[in-house]
Amino acid sequence: MSLQRTSCAGVRRASFAATVDGRPAAVTVGIVDFTSSGQAAAFKAIADTPGGGGILDVATETGQWNGEVPRFENAAYQSKLDGASVRVVQAVWLTGPSTSDDPALTRAAQGALDQPVS
Repeated sequence: MSLQRTSCAGVRRASFAATVDGRPAAVTVGIVDFTSSGQAAAFKAIADTPGGGGILDVATETGQWNGEVPRFENAAYQSKLDGASVRVVQAVWLTGPSTSDDPALTRAAQGALDQPVS
């Protein structure tokens, strides 16, 4: 299942600058709403698979980052299924390399799983 083959009911996105262990980080959040929990679960399974795809960062897309634009390659990743919605979160360092298993970035991504997004 992909958004190209199955339409979703809506997508909400947000971008956050954060300080994690004294270092500047960027966090991007995408919430994808579906018409059924089954569709959401299938989407999450694909999104959780390396190479399964991701959500384009809204601040990057709209030119809203101040300074250098973060690259979400090698980002720490977290996701959460909530009924018929899936929240996908990625976190990277604004300066220096990021790795998907960085404990501090993983904490930042986990923290964004419950941040309000309108």
